[in-house]
Amino acid sequence: MEGKIKDHRVSTFTSVTDVETTDDLRYCFVYISNLEDDLEKANETMKGLNSAKGYIRHELSQNTELPYTPEPVFKLDNSIKRGMKIEEIIRDLHQDDEED
Repeated sequence: MEGKIKDHRVSTFTSVTDVETTDDLRYCFVYISNLEDDLEKANETMKGLNSAKGYIRHELSQNTELPYTPEPVFKLDNSIKRGMKIEEIIRDLHQDDEED
């Protein structure tokens, strides 16, 4: 769906990190990662995705063969940013060890 959502609030630094469906396939939880450092921009991206929810659900219905088309529920996933921060800390610690 890259490039198909025209809402200017959806950042180009947005990616889907995971999707889980409920057992009855009525809902799918879509975990969204936004690599921008600005929490306000991440929240705007979530608003844009929620605004496009009907379009996204329609696209799901056209591209899947499920008895129901799940309603997407978007959740912000910060695990990539946390991982990058941990990696930066480890790298800094390693550089400090080399300097000693």
